[in-house]
Amino acid sequence: MRNKLTPNAFVIFSDNIKPLGVNAYRSRWATIQKIANVSYRDFHSIRHTHASVVIADGYDIKFVQERLGHSSAKITLDTYGHLFEEKKFDKIRDNLRDNLLGVNHA
Repeated sequence: MRNKLTPNAFVIFSDNIKPLGVNAYRSRWATIQKIANVSYRDFHSIRHTHASVVIADGYDIKFVQERLGHSSAKITLDTYGHLFEEKKFDKIRDNLRDNLLGVNHA
């Protein structure tokens, strides 16, 4: 049984309007990066980068879990928990710096 397409679904077809093969995505992605003259990054590393940016921006674990499609927050924490710890220490450092410098954020 096929999944029903939604109005927001992204579908990529080949030139003859047939679905692309599994390797075609990687090949086209590599070509796009080569033309853009950027270092190659596979989809998995981009997923990790996205997760890292979302965490660094201060989103909570539940949001990150849902965004990445993990079945539980435990999976997300097992993979990205160290980034939440780094974020906590960054906040402590920033607060200490601001207090020592007399910075008022109000």
